Amino acid sequence: MAPIQQAAALEGRLRDVAVTAGVAQDAIAASIRAMNTDLGSLALRFRESTTEVLGIVEVLSARGLDPDRVRVLTEVLTEVRAASGAAGADLAQLAVGFERIAKLSGADVNTAMARAFRAGQLGGVELRDMAGQLPTILSQMGGLNSTGLRAVENASAMLQVVRDGFGTTSEAGAALNQLLSQLFSDSTRRNAVELGVDLNQVL
Repeated sequence: MAPIQQAAALEGRLRDVAVTAGVAQDAIAASIRAMNTDLGSLALRFRESTTEVLGIVEVLSARGLDPDRVRVLTEVLTEVRAASGAAGADLAQLAVGFERIAKLSGADVNTAMARAFRAGQLGGVELRDMAGQLPTILSQMGGLNSTGLRAVENASAMLQVVRDGFGTTSEAGAALNQLLSQLFSDSTRRNAVELGVDLNQVL
């Protein structure tokens, strides 16, 4: 794509972000300039492309996060992206999952991302492969009110264990989700209660 076309495409995406964020019509031009400067600075700092960083912003904005939170998370996720090689958009979805599914907030989201990254370093599934799987797994675990950093740690560990029995991370993720669905079913809960097991405490 020619430089002029690239610049036009970038401006169009920045405009979409501004509109999604609810920026007033007469302030959109200034918002585009500010975002372009901020994204360029982050891209240079972490040696990423501006479009990759913008992909993070687009997902976070589309998911309804307020501009200040988007700004904070974009910096965090750009750094994680540089270290892990994970797709920026996947990391953005994961961060939203940490907030809305695992019920984390503020610095705990950063901690959760760091622990998932560390689990990937120690196990057979790196964060770049886990990022697309963890939100669904966390959602399943939420069925038993398993949330917080413990839920993130458990989900990361379970995916590492299950991965060894499957050809791809996607297959392992699907198998784990099926297992959790069965584990959290009403019949399983009833049987656990009869045996004196509280699944909420176990998981």
